[in-house]
Amino acid sequence: MMCHRAKQTRNMFSLSYNRATGPFKVIYCDLWGRYHTPSISGCHYFFAIVDDFSRAIWVFLLKHKEETLKCLEDFWSMVETQFSVPIQQVRSDNETEFTNGTLQ
Repeated sequence: MMCHRAKQTRNMFSLSYNRATGPFKVIYCDLWGRYHTPSISGCHYFFAIVDDFSRAIWVFLLKHKEETLKCLEDFWSMVETQFSVPIQQVRSDNETEFTNGTLQ
């Protein structure tokens, strides 16, 4: 039996210490879908938001891709209302759902 590290051709990634200094200073957003099989509620898309500081994840089920902006606005106001902290930076993977239309 051969060790898995003996088969590796690249070095491991170095540790990154670039993390937000407080909750909701940086959030990451990603929209995935369209899935062929809808959820029980008829949703085909999933919208995920991750807080960089706490690594907390919120997942929202969406029936249509166009609901993303409303979902992000609702999340934004929830954070300001519940946590009294403004979101300072939103990051995404630069897919078309964030670079086209009203989300820009």
